[in-house]
Amino acid sequence: MTFLERIDSADPNSSEFSEDEMNENWGHHQFTAGGLRCATVLTSWDKIGVSTACNLVAAAIKTCQIARHICFEHEVDARSFLSDAYLQTLIDTLWAAKEKTYPAIQTAQTTSINDGDSSLAGPNTSDFIPEGEAKHGQANFQVCHHLPLVHFQV
Repeated sequence: MTFLERIDSADPNSSEFSEDEMNENWGHHQFTAGGLRCATVLTSWDKIGVSTACNLVAAAIKTCQIARHICFEHEVDARSFLSDAYLQTLIDTLWAAKEKTYPAIQTAQTTSINDGDSSLAGPNTSDFIPEGEAKHGQANFQVCHHLPLVHFQV
């Protein structure tokens, strides 16, 4: 089973998971079992690619949704979720692999390429993240609770 398959196909009804891997800890097994971790698997953007990166992010967000649903079903008042930390680690690792292969283009170069047309530039992070809430290379991934829940019977 690949890293992506393990994350994407995890079923909270499976006997494969211990009680310690449920509720707010859902996602720990998916992101660490068998020595397959973000840092060991996602080493080169050329090997990852856009499609796999998108699928990994989608699977990680699904994991966040399931963790919240499990807590809801088990009436666990969780303040934080381990899956959120793994989502952040995934994003950071993907970004680092992409930056290592394709270093960021300077803003001045982007402006000259677009002939000064700012509508052609990429989105400004301040459009999505309130000022002061993110550091360079980090984003606030508290978006999982805004997505529709994946329905599992737990």
